[in-house]
Formats: sequence, C-alpha cells, structure tokens
Amino acid sequence: MDNVQARKYIDERCVINDVALIDSGTLGSQGHVQVIVPHKTENYRSQEDPDDNNEIPHCTLKMFPEKALHCVEWARDLFGKYFTKLPKSLFSSLKFFENLEVVIMDNPQKVQEAVEFMKMAPKSFSDCVK
Repeated sequence: MDNVQARKYIDERCVINDVALIDSGTLGSQGHVQVIVPHKTENYRSQEDPDDNNEIPHCTLKMFPEKALHCVEWARDLFGKYFTKLPKSLFSSLKFFENLEVVIMDNPQKVQEAVEFMKMAPKSFSDCVK
C-alpha cells in the first residue's frame, strides 16, 4: 500500500474481519513496521501520522510521481544533480589532483569518480544538450 488512504481502508477491513495485518513502509527516509491484531493491539486508524513538513517521499518522486508537483520536484532534483552536484564533485576532485600521490593513496574512490565524470565530458554541442 503506497498511501495513507489505502492503509486505512485495509486496516478497517482487517479489524472488521478479525484478520491480523502487518503494515510496513518507509516513512520518508525512516523504516517502520506495525503489527495489528484486531481487538488486541492498536490499529492503524487510531494513530496519527507524523508531520512530514510537506516533504514528498523519495520513493514517490522516483517511482510513482502522480501529481504535477511530484514531476516538478523530480525535475528539480535531476537538474540539481547534473548542474550542481556533478560539477561540484568534479571541482573537488580536481582540487585533489594538486597533490596526486596523496589523492591516489588516500582516496582511490575520488579518483575513480573523477575519471568516470571526465569520460562523460561533452564532445559536441549536441552532447552538451543531452
């Protein structure tokens, strides 16, 4: 179940039919599991979901963007990745190359990241557009 409305519906049906329910989800970046045994434990409906500060769950953005806002946030995240995070990563990697021996010995992963990034360097204007 990927939304609160569906969880509440299933919870209600399980309580009515006296069937146990194991609910698990991500709660944003957190994981949780709730075991619901009708008439013995607290059911899903009796709890309030934590205030999420209107943040869109990562899984919704990446897998199931159902609203226009989700698509805008997904595009903003992707834009930030390509035009902010990757250039910053390259810049920091290039700084490490000032003392190449230290970089190779201390951060072989950074060297690999820089090499992979440089392989993606555009070779034409159409590559830049991609």
